[in-house]
Amino acid sequence: MKQASLFSCGKALGLGLCVALTLSTAARATTTTLDFESVGNVTGLDATTYFASYGIALTTLTGGAVEIYSNPPAVGFQTTSGNNFIEQVAPGSSPVSFRLALPGTGASNVSFWRTGFCCNTFLPDMTATFYDGATLLGTLTGGMLFQPPAQFFSFTAPSSLAITSVVIASDGHSFTGIGATPIDDFSFTTGDAVPLPAALPLFVTGLGVIGLLARRRRQKTAPASTGF
Repeated sequence: MKQASLFSCGKALGLGLCVALTLSTAARATTTTLDFESVGNVTGLDATTYFASYGIALTTLTGGAVEIYSNPPAVGFQTTSGNNFIEQVAPGSSPVSFRLALPGTGASNVSFWRTGFCCNTFLPDMTATFYDGATLLGTLTGGMLFQPPAQFFSFTAPSSLAITSVVIASDGHSFTGIGATPIDDFSFTTGDAVPLPAALPLFVTGLGVIGLLARRRRQKTAPASTGF
């Protein structure tokens, strides 16, 4: 009876340990949102330091600086969260583009809102291109935007890959010297759960423990051999 109880306890312990280890390896997804509000009421504040505070490296590719503005600036904007947003300056109709390199090993999802102008003004097409290192993952395109609607961009990396950077670009436009990439509520998600195949070794370990306990039980309960 004592041996049977010990085996039952060991079996339960093996299963419990296996399940506990499996659950402990599943990382919880964390979403970080940049709403640009913490800098207060600003007009034309360089956004490099703000992004860096979240571990994101901002690089201008074409056009002027990426800056933070408050609503309403000289040109009114529709923002989706609070009063602030980012915009890349582009005198005349010059094209604009910039890269955001995400922290760590990248993100499973990136999303943001492209906000709208006031004053019945059109914005031209805008693209967001997503990379895992040098590997192109995909591109989203927002068509011409007319105030007041906003456009929502969201991209999820394929399984086993991650979004390490995103390039945002537009052809620019000629409205008061402001570019065509007004963006608000930039979010990125890290730490997705481990897929089931990655947890299979833990299940195998748990089964091995159970098998070992069963073998020891059989050895202890087997009748002793007698010789003549």
